[in-house]
Amino acid sequence: MAYTGQVTTATPVEALKGMLKDNPDYAQGWHDNIAMCCYDAMRSEYGEKLDHDAAHRLANDGAARFMNMCFDVDTLKERAEQAEVKKLHTTEQVIGVGGKIK
Repeated sequence: MAYTGQVTTATPVEALKGMLKDNPDYAQGWHDNIAMCCYDAMRSEYGEKLDHDAAHRLANDGAARFMNMCFDVDTLKERAEQAEVKKLHTTEQVIGVGGKIK
């Protein structure tokens, strides 16, 4: 169900699901906040025993699973697409548009 901005008989979770599906940036914000909660919990429990990168990967995986299971939103796909766009922009900044080195 897509969010229309109008009050409907949908449950609050259904309305939230619609908003998250319609707005990838909003969904990514939810993902990021969930991932940080997971990260903080892991680091406070295990400290330096758990590598920062490993905790980061696990936290993002957990957040993505939660978003997919609860809201049917694939935030890993969004994250991969954003990383690809960022990579392309970085390449253009280094090499320059048209392949000429700056």
